[in-house]
Amino acid sequence: MLLIELKLNMMYLKYFKDFIILAIIVLSLISMKKNQTEIDNLRMQVANLKNNLYQTNEVIGNMQSHLAESK
Repeated sequence: MLLIELKLNMMYLKYFKDFIILAIIVLSLISMKKNQTEIDNLRMQVANLKNNLYQTNEVIGNMQSHLAESK
């Protein structure tokens, strides 16, 4: 009787361990998806900043050329 209870407890522990491992994997995948989304957002922001910097440099170049012409 005691042996049957021990085997039953061991089976429950194995299932519990498998459930915990599965939960950790699922949570890790969710976290990875959130991180990937954040990385994509940051890449888009970097591209926008590059475009803004290019446009700012264009405006400054035009202002400097107009300033040089007016002297």
